[in-house]
Amino acid sequence: MEFTILRTSSRIIKGLREVPRGIWGVGISNLCINLSTIFVFSLYSLFMVEELGVSGGLVGLWDGILQAIAFICRIFSGMLSDYLRRRRFLLIVGYSFAALSRPILAFAPFLSIFMVGHLFDRLGNGIQAAPRDALIGDIAPENLKGECYGLRQSLAILGSILGPLLLIPLLVVTTNNYRLIFALSLIPALLGIVALVFMVKEPSHKDLPKKRPTQFFKLSELRSFPKSFWLVIGVSSLFTMARFGESFLILRGKNLGLSSEYIPLVMLVMNIFNALSAYPFGLLSDMFDRRLLLVVSFLFLVAADVMLGFTDTLPMAFLGIALWGVQLGSTTSLISTMISDTAPPALRATGFGIFYVISGLLHILAGWFAGHLWDTISPSTPFIYGAVVSVIACLSIVVLPSFRNPKTLIA
Repeated sequence: MEFTILRTSSRIIKGLREVPRGIWGVGISNLCINLSTIFVFSLYSLFMVEELGVSGGLVGLWDGILQAIAFICRIFSGMLSDYLRRRRFLLIVGYSFAALSRPILAFAPFLSIFMVGHLFDRLGNGIQAAPRDALIGDIAPENLKGECYGLRQSLAILGSILGPLLLIPLLVVTTNNYRLIFALSLIPALLGIVALVFMVKEPSHKDLPKKRPTQFFKLSELRSFPKSFWLVIGVSSLFTMARFGESFLILRGKNLGLSSEYIPLVMLVMNIFNALSAYPFGLLSDMFDRRLLLVVSFLFLVAADVMLGFTDTLPMAFLGIALWGVQLGSTTSLISTMISDTAPPALRATGFGIFYVISGLLHILAGWFAGHLWDTISPSTPFIYGAVVSVIACLSIVVLPSFRNPKTLIA
């Protein structure tokens, strides 16, 4: 047992040393931008309602419109990234949009200007996602690909953990001065851009596939995606229908008696376990068949749903929330690696764009259905439904090809 632990620790240390500088740069920049985004995401709806006098219905409608725009941006930025072969450039553009939004949000004199700033923030989020994940696939060594995706995910979630930890004292010190906090969120956004500029380089053309898209968008190119890619999309889509929004974790905590001042603990616990699981699962996926680890990840969601669905105590609910975080970190790193494995290298960013759009739309549908079950049957029903669909998704993994030799998956 001690030998196994020492061997695994040695493998982790060696792996971290071998991770390219560019992967660290992408991860650190993602950490900074997530920290900045938490400041905005946590407060924008309160600011719109309390200071700009907007109704809750309009906030919901605006949020839905921005989500749709972000989804569309992801697929188009992915296609543009493949066509231009400029991943880093589009990452910098996306983060620059986010940084530009911060002073607009902070100093907006009225609603329309504030909405422009918020639009810039979501555009930045949409532009950077697919090129970022494709860039990792381009520069990650083949034997460390899962580890690189896991490391990026862990660093990103670390930013989501640090965000609330910094935001709470800032709200106290500034006496809920939302505008000042929006302005302060510019600092980590700029640090994210600095990390990209100085730590990340565009892959040289000799390291990129010789074949490249001849047009910005050509429908026939979708036929060049192999069957293995679409099978990964199918399995992940089925799983998405089981993994509705994390807002239901908060609602379940409240339903079981969690007081309002402790509600942030729900997201904090989930994000801690999200960050802790992403890197180890990515590392293990370079050592074992990724399908086996995906089965384990899906079973974590089954266990989380069972606990959240059948418990009537907060300690058991928080154990379920922790397991939810584990499955979130593990499945994100594994599925990202599988998409990178199966998408044609010349269309890797387009592949991530397809994945983000499909999973995003299904996530909205899953959230609506979970809400319907919550309202019409009981608060435990969405989690029971999630467990059943997770088991079905777990069984569907048998259709995936082996991921022991990724080079054969895009043939």
